[in-house]
Amino acid sequence: MANKSPEELRQHLSKLVEQDRNACIAEIQQLCSAGDPAVIEPILASLVDAPSEVHDPASDAIVRKLRMPTVIPVLLHLMRDRSVVVRMLAARILADCHIEDAIPMLATAIQLHDPFIRAAVARALGKWGVMSSVAILIPAVVDHEPEVRKVVAKALRRLGEPRWQQWVVGVPDDFRRIGESGDKRLLPPLVKMLESGGPHARCLAAKALGFLGQTAAVPALVSALHAETPATRAAASEALGRLGDTQVMPNLLEMLNDERAEVRAAAIAALDRLDALHQQEERDQEKKK
Repeated sequence: MANKSPEELRQHLSKLVEQDRNACIAEIQQLCSAGDPAVIEPILASLVDAPSEVHDPASDAIVRKLRMPTVIPVLLHLMRDRSVVVRMLAARILADCHIEDAIPMLATAIQLHDPFIRAAVARALGKWGVMSSVAILIPAVVDHEPEVRKVVAKALRRLGEPRWQQWVVGVPDDFRRIGESGDKRLLPPLVKMLESGGPHARCLAAKALGFLGQTAAVPALVSALHAETPATRAAASEALGRLGDTQVMPNLLEMLNDERAEVRAAAIAALDRLDALHQQEERDQEKKK
């Protein structure tokens, strides 16, 4: 690497793959032995057109020789590469390298915008098997991308929480089952999703919060009554009805003036539910007198 630029090294290894695969693998192993994570990018780039039988020993060499926290930023960067082969190899290496000191970096990476990276990080954390990773994965189980949720649920199963894989199957109804879990650990990520997610994500979060049964979500749901999208306003109305806090009835009454019929219908249903609850509370109070 000292005598070649990354592009020159890529070209050199690419030619070597064509001419002598064993020599190419040996050189990759030697490059990795030097302990410089900078060699990973040209190595993976040289494997784009290589046969799959070269991928295994090359990946193994990186895992064995470069198992250090400084490889994590390099791998995360390569997961954005335009080549599917490079992205897949980087994700595979991440899953195999098991660098416990790098877990804080993965805790940040699992929140990145790219769903491929989020899924790769979740897969790695599950495979590494460090129990402290559960706290990182639980918020990710409400990811708005179905495939990411499924990977997270599988990772949690590997870490001793198998129930998530039963509930999360990659469909919108996942959020009903997630809410019905009653797991209080989900309250912060769901509230965050409701407050700052995209329109579809906000709707899913509102739905889950209604089933979660935590009245601490009420302020965020009341704010969501004024969301731009009618689906979110309707979901927030329905959720408030499920949570049973009669103090929000004035807020729901305002929703009866909403321009969209589905929002008005959700508000009416929520008010009916809360009114029935309010009447039951009054009857209970009378019995105590």
